[in-house]
Amino acid sequence: MANGQLSTVQRPSRSLSHADTLALLATGPTTEERARGLTSDVPNGAAPFSVTTEPPDRKVVTVSVSVDELSDTAIDQIACTAAEAGERVTVLGVGQARGPRDCPIPG
Repeated sequence: MANGQLSTVQRPSRSLSHADTLALLATGPTTEERARGLTSDVPNGAAPFSVTTEPPDRKVVTVSVSVDELSDTAIDQIACTAAEAGERVTVLGVGQARGPRDCPIPG
């Protein structure tokens, strides 16, 4: 997030799985990203993540905490990180679900 708003952040890297990308999100911004004012609502304890695809056009992200512990912003950050174009994302954690959700950042 930048200035309290969701924003796209690109990190130069090799190709990562969705679960690995979500794990990076949970570790929070790098020192350089923090200096630019970037933050994350996704807690480190949400990792590890599991990501599956369910037809039609839906991803399911399983987190390691209750979804009740995640803010709406954290759910949106997870959805935007996991979604491919046109996919909706459901976040599962400790037997509860939130979603399906669209990424609120225009893609």
